Amino acid sequence: MTSPTGAEPQPLVVVSEGHRVGRIRFNRPDKLNPLSPAMLVELSAALRDFGRRGDIHSVVIEGTGRAFSSGFDLSGTHRPETLGEWIVQVSDSFDAFRDILSSPIPTIASVRGACVGGAFDLATCCDLIVCSDDAFFGYTESAFGMGATSLVLPFTLGRARANEVLLTGGRISAERALAWGVVNVVVPGDELDAAVDRYTGRFANIPRPGLTHNRRHLQRVYELMGLDAVVAMGQDISTLHLADREGSTEFDELVRTHGLKEALRIFKERMPQVMD
Repeated sequence: MTSPTGAEPQPLVVVSEGHRVGRIRFNRPDKLNPLSPAMLVELSAALRDFGRRGDIHSVVIEGTGRAFSSGFDLSGTHRPETLGEWIVQVSDSFDAFRDILSSPIPTIASVRGACVGGAFDLATCCDLIVCSDDAFFGYTESAFGMGATSLVLPFTLGRARANEVLLTGGRISAERALAWGVVNVVVPGDELDAAVDRYTGRFANIPRPGLTHNRRHLQRVYELMGLDAVVAMGQDISTLHLADREGSTEFDELVRTHGLKEALRIFKERMPQVMD
């Protein structure tokens, strides 16, 4: 399939490797890399492939351009109409989250710019988050009646701060994310790649069996602490919420009245900035 201009279409996800590092890059920069079901399926496939190979010691997940990702794609032409269809679509998203959480090798989210909504969920599933000083995080869906997806954040952040993030819809600046323990490192934008490389370089020098042993050990600890149950619960709650056609929100009404683009513009103007 080619674009209207005759040029080959750009891939949704770019997968590359080098120096014992696998890289998965979201590639829709014109729309700030919104996550579509197809992108998440490709991400899962790449993660599984890297995990099976003995020559890859870590995986970096990043976005093309000025943003990691603006979250789940709300502009798709097909919106599931039945509970069964929602179960399938949400399951694809959670398969990606679980593949990150169960990876036999470390995963690093390299974040610049926006990392919100489902992309924030995805990043928090990674072992490390390294971000530029212009990065910001949050669940903007909260401001228009939606909610978080995997609910990993309360597991990692603590009750008071997780409540603030999830209930207000405010975004978290890079500095606040570092102070709260959401991210590992904040650096100037032109130093982001080098900061990520410092971690991947360390992992490259650790024998792969040792990395896998430590990852499996940590996964077992988190399982005993209840992380798997949290993710499963998040999947169930998200599926039922999305499939509840009776529970239409103000945002849904705006979409029906003004269209998606205008509805998003209206809610962006209302978005609280209390945590910057």
